Amino acid sequence: MVKIPGDYFKTFQFFNTKPKNERIGIFPSPAIWGWEYYDWGFEGAGFIWFGLPQSVLVRDFDRWNPSNEKYYWEASYAVYSQNLQLLQSVLEKYQVNWIIIDHSIINPSWPKSVYYENLEEMISSSDRFSNIETFGKIKIYSFKLNSPENNFITLKESLPVIEPDYRWNNLDMGYLENGDFISSADISPDTTGLAVYYPFRNLFTGREQSDLEFKVEQTSDFFIFKKVIPQRYSAGKLIIPLLNNEEITQIDETNLSLAIKKPPEIFLDGNKIDFTGKGAGEIILSKDSDFLLEIKIPKIRGLQSFDSANGAILQAKPELCDYINLGKFSYEINRDVFGNEIKISSTDAKTCLKFDFPQFSNRIGYLISVDAENIKGNPFLFWIENLNINRADLETSLPETKGVTRSYFVQPPMRQYDIGYSFHLDNYSIGNEEAVNVLKRMTINPIPYRFLTGMKVVKTRVMNQEARIMNHESRISVEHPNSSYYKVQVENSSAKYLVLSQSYDKGWVALVPSSKFRVQSLKHVLINNWENGWEMSGLQDDRMIVNSQPITIYIIYWPQVLEYLGFAFLAGGMIYISRVSHF
Repeated sequence: MVKIPGDYFKTFQFFNTKPKNERIGIFPSPAIWGWEYYDWGFEGAGFIWFGLPQSVLVRDFDRWNPSNEKYYWEASYAVYSQNLQLLQSVLEKYQVNWIIIDHSIINPSWPKSVYYENLEEMISSSDRFSNIETFGKIKIYSFKLNSPENNFITLKESLPVIEPDYRWNNLDMGYLENGDFISSADISPDTTGLAVYYPFRNLFTGREQSDLEFKVEQTSDFFIFKKVIPQRYSAGKLIIPLLNNEEITQIDETNLSLAIKKPPEIFLDGNKIDFTGKGAGEIILSKDSDFLLEIKIPKIRGLQSFDSANGAILQAKPELCDYINLGKFSYEINRDVFGNEIKISSTDAKTCLKFDFPQFSNRIGYLISVDAENIKGNPFLFWIENLNINRADLETSLPETKGVTRSYFVQPPMRQYDIGYSFHLDNYSIGNEEAVNVLKRMTINPIPYRFLTGMKVVKTRVMNQEARIMNHESRISVEHPNSSYYKVQVENSSAKYLVLSQSYDKGWVALVPSSKFRVQSLKHVLINNWENGWEMSGLQDDRMIVNSQPITIYIIYWPQVLEYLGFAFLAGGMIYISRVSHF
């Protein structure tokens, strides 16, 4: 039996005196898979939320809604890249009121990955964090939100449209640059004051290859990123950001004094755009159909690059790396049209192949391509080890398909002054099922990550002054007696959107009783690419003018109503049966 330290019960008592409808982020979260280890003997999926009345953001809840996982990837990247501005943006976006830093959490395999000191040093430089309480190894910080909620409910005015939506990401440039936004695809830029389209908003590769939300092609000298920009952004401006010179500089490894700048090339509908190679330009889009944007990234070679075709596989030495499953393995190096290849076979064992690059700068981004063939059993597990914090920045399986497949992975920029990565391919077999995989080729090249993710198309529309001004004297009251019901009263407000800071689900509906004995349903929209919102412009009819009188809005999670009805039928049935049996 493991005894829970008393500091946790003090933490529970502290939060039981705070508002229940707030949100807590738990740090650290050093492992991608979410299994937690504590220095007092506990290991498992976690437990702390059992004693907290507030909503808690931990990896064990990812399975219930994809938005929970979005928070993990975005918060994790902000912490481990030590980007304070980004961390504050993530906490604001997900309306996190508190963070707990638990020094009891450990990572036995990678002790440095818990990152306590770095996280505390980072947040100590911001006046938005306050260390409210410390119970032993548990530190509790409040986070000052710029737009605090009332029981998870807020009013928003004239939100910009940010596109495209994404399922998974670790960097939301749309929110970082614009704040709150509406992300529903059926909202036209012509109906709002601002619309922004980030062609390469999502370069995230932390999940399976089938989940990638970007396309890349390559030639012998270029990587080509392509995106179709919708026609509705005609008359918008294509904003070309500044280039980071380090990301586009090739250093000759035989002559370190020789530096060659290789800026990307931009093509719009096949026509090359002259932007002087420095970035920071604007192009007006003018066409009555979709636009094809292509960014050709020269392959940067030299000290910050790698190509296994140059003979690296000949020095490869796979080895057993699991001290529990000590089965057998073998490998052989052959030659085919790709050059040298390595074939690894494992039975009841995990066999590891790695390539170390202690000279790779962490401040720039990399594109990794892996050509591999899954012959039998589990495919390769590919992961990138950050040598500074001994942590897997990325960990995912290659496709389980027959024939040679090419997979792409993006390692984003991390901490400014760190160096060193190790790239791993694990061939693992459980039991007697043999795993056989072949590495044909792996390449690693720097890419201008910030340039790609910062590129955008902006379309604005002049709004009248009345539409731009938010009525700051608006009043809102919220009753939230249970998790599936909100009663919201809005008074003296010109707000256009009512926002419920809960994971977006079509089961949420917002209903307004009408003066004509009918109920009006508000249009449900996606806010900030994760939470629920409703358009309040539909209230501008009859006597239901928001500025003229209080409006009552009922927000209900209707699938929960079916459960209540089920309980009612069950109770009625039991009463009926008891009466029949009595007579």
